[in-house]
Amino acid sequence: MVEPRTLPHNPQAENAVLGGILLRGRDALSEALELITEDDFYQPRTQAVFRAMRMLDDQGEVVDVITLEAQLRRSDELRLIGGIEGLASFDRYATAHNIKAHAKIVHDCARQRSMVVLTRTISDEGMGELEDLDAYLDEAEKGVLGLSATGRRGGPTHVRDGMAPVFGGIVDRQRGDSKITGCPTPYDALDEMTAGLQPSDLIIIAARPSMGKTALALNIAESASVSPARDVAQIVRVAREMFKGDTRRAYDALVEEGGSSITRRWPVLFFSLEMSEDQLIERSLCSLARVDAQKVRTGERLMENGYRALVAAAERMSMHSDLYLDDRPALSITEIRSAARTWASKHCKPLDPNAPNGKQRGMIMVDYLQLAKGSKQVRKGGSRELEISEISQGLKALAKELRVPVVALAQLNRAVDTRADHRPQLSDLRESGALEQDADVIMFVYRDERYLAPDAPEDKRREVENKAEVIVGKQRNGAVGSVHLTFVKKYTRFENPAPEGYY
Repeated sequence: MVEPRTLPHNPQAENAVLGGILLRGRDALSEALELITEDDFYQPRTQAVFRAMRMLDDQGEVVDVITLEAQLRRSDELRLIGGIEGLASFDRYATAHNIKAHAKIVHDCARQRSMVVLTRTISDEGMGELEDLDAYLDEAEKGVLGLSATGRRGGPTHVRDGMAPVFGGIVDRQRGDSKITGCPTPYDALDEMTAGLQPSDLIIIAARPSMGKTALALNIAESASVSPARDVAQIVRVAREMFKGDTRRAYDALVEEGGSSITRRWPVLFFSLEMSEDQLIERSLCSLARVDAQKVRTGERLMENGYRALVAAAERMSMHSDLYLDDRPALSITEIRSAARTWASKHCKPLDPNAPNGKQRGMIMVDYLQLAKGSKQVRKGGSRELEISEISQGLKALAKELRVPVVALAQLNRAVDTRADHRPQLSDLRESGALEQDADVIMFVYRDERYLAPDAPEDKRREVENKAEVIVGKQRNGAVGSVHLTFVKKYTRFENPAPEGYY
């Protein structure tokens, strides 16, 4: 009979970590906790000792052989480690300086074990009957990418593990001038209300057709992912002088410089389930260049300065942006998650390099939610409401998993058109109350101009022309209210309104 193989582990490294903590006490325990938890230990005896050490530290007690023996007696685990003699055996592995190296070995073995267990589970499930192949592949990919990205599977962690980055963020915000803690938008009043689009949030931008929700999403994506025109000259100069014209390396070098005034870009992945990639790029070019989109569509001859502006915008988008488009139609929520994970693993980086499991610099947009598909199993049931609910929950889970803001556009139902006051409200969200429940932020795009009667008087037309509102109807962690913007129709662009008294 073949003996079952043990999972990967290193007994000597586990013993050395514990011996080092017994030798140096709390400082060594803090160093070890930067890399490992008790679950990373394979042997039950070493796991019990590390858990006891942590409990002593939580209680503010010193960690030595005497206190450790007392703690293990209280938890009835002293016999597990061989009594006081078993505790004393860790002394032979004690070292004052190498605890991080030993902890890394323990950590790496734990990652290896997790991968072995995961692949065994994937293999076992794959050998059986599968109700939904896409869901099976999605879960397998999520597990593998999760191990690769975080170094270990998720699970409960002590609150103090997250305290340092959270409190550090509070201190940084108190010291800094900027109040934007998420992905900034081009709209000052909106950023003031939301502090930017927050990582791990699901943000819904909803409107009736032709209100401009795609334009608003594209404007936000452009602002986040395309270098401002004022930065381009500096990037090009550094690229020419130092990197043989490589603008990507020049941008990265300027960002890492620290003191540089260069604007950091946010990588954006834009899923367009409605419009083609060509249409999106053309709209973005016209918006960035401030060129009449109707003239470009119809081929009307542009003035020379308009053509030059288009060329400059094309260069910015091609050479100085982190905007990625996916225009495959009728994607399922499983396919969206899979593509987003793969993209994020390549392009998203931590907002704070000292908090590797924290927020990520990146954003995902879906235009629009009702054009996505649920899983095959849910679609078989025939309930569109359940399908939208699954998509909504899937996008929220994706935001939390990748720790980036996920912005989903949504269509409002026709009830808003039948009311005397056409301003949208939460009950107008189409097909599912789950959107209201799952979303962290819900914004409505509203333009009074869209509801003008054909025979409306001229003064009324002038009153509402080019005026727009973004109505924040829900914000889980902030205020609600309206933000007034200007909609420049010929550029399909929303802009900050001119200051009062500006002529």
